[in-house]
Amino acid sequence: MAARKSTLPRKLSILGRPTPEMLLVEIVEGDEGGLYTISPCVPFSGAGRSWLWQGMGKKSCSRYEVAVIGDGADEGHCDCKGHRRWGHCRHMSAILKLLAMGKLESAPTPGRT
Repeated sequence: MAARKSTLPRKLSILGRPTPEMLLVEIVEGDEGGLYTISPCVPFSGAGRSWLWQGMGKKSCSRYEVAVIGDGADEGHCDCKGHRRWGHCRHMSAILKLLAMGKLESAPTPGRT
């Protein structure tokens, strides 16, 4: 399936840190925005690093797991509809940007200390 990219500008803002390991972020795409908390979690697949996204406000029913395999952006997964359909999404893009900025903590991978 062909990869569809949004033509709308996307902006990621860090709004705060409710707990030491949790981020509160806003993603605005065009004139629509969403608030999310992002917390590290143990990867469902047992590999890589993973974060749980929980929507707030209008997006309160949204809950996704975003996983990054390896040290770079070569492999990853989000369980949202957009990523399942197109192979990329705003959640994965935001995680990769936050990792590059050094703003995210990772949950320990099972079997590692």
